[in-house]
Amino acid sequence: MQTQAQRSPQQGARRDIITSARFPITVTENYVEANGINIWYAEAGQGIPLLLLHGGIVSNGPLWADSAYGWGGHLGRFAEHFRVIAPDTRGHGRTLNPSGVLSYPVFAEDVVALTRALQLEKPFLCGFSDGGITASVVGIMAPDLPRAIVNLAGLDMFDPDPDSSSRVMNRTWLGGDPHATKAKSTRPDLPPAMDQKVIADFEPTQGTGYITAYFDQLFDLWTVPMEYTTDDLAKTTAPTLILVGDRETSLGVEEAVTVYRTLPHGELGVIPNADHGISSLAGTMALDFLLRQRAAVSE
Repeated sequence: MQTQAQRSPQQGARRDIITSARFPITVTENYVEANGINIWYAEAGQGIPLLLLHGGIVSNGPLWADSAYGWGGHLGRFAEHFRVIAPDTRGHGRTLNPSGVLSYPVFAEDVVALTRALQLEKPFLCGFSDGGITASVVGIMAPDLPRAIVNLAGLDMFDPDPDSSSRVMNRTWLGGDPHATKAKSTRPDLPPAMDQKVIADFEPTQGTGYITAYFDQLFDLWTVPMEYTTDDLAKTTAPTLILVGDRETSLGVEEAVTVYRTLPHGELGVIPNADHGISSLAGTMALDFLLRQRAAVSE
């Protein structure tokens, strides 16, 4: 066992990150077995269930409560109105991924199985980035399951073009070249504070060195077209809010309009002066939509 003096500064920094992490409100943390894995989730509030689905490279754990990429900082406002359930996606945070493969359809199957395991009746789904993609895939695969869907910045992977701007950008970042076919041997560059936070969040559960394998798996997820495309969104029967920043780099407002027009019961929100992230205004717009959908239930 190492003493405090023997630990490297990097190890000490990771431990400090973990011990200082806090949710802004009191939550209950649990695991539930669903779809062959144990899914970790945080829960707070009462009422109609609302699943908050996070994006890639982060989790729903407390380490991301102060991050523009995490839902943690928004738990309080949602929990005032809903029974909020915020799971870690398989292969992220505290949820293991025995298959070693990351897949949006499998993520969606996990959400469906989680809903059944917790006996949730027609939950709301609210997802950011990869979580938004997952929420929309659930709407396609199991149209009767969600009461309503919020998809924030999670549209680019529905583009069937293998050389879409988003996939080329991801191949360049993860593989080191716009034409790469696999992840490069070194991890992609992240801001140092975020890199430390990812390791501190993932590796206590996933295992030391997991982050390298994670980025290898992420390469296919983010560069290879999945089986669902924009046209499939027409199968979504749940009311769906598409939220996109006007400065979004992974998908432009024009493409968001196309997706919105594909949806049978769609709404479109454009967040001013916003790129990829969960801003306070994005949270407000999502909450407004969800409260209107909740009101429609009681009418």
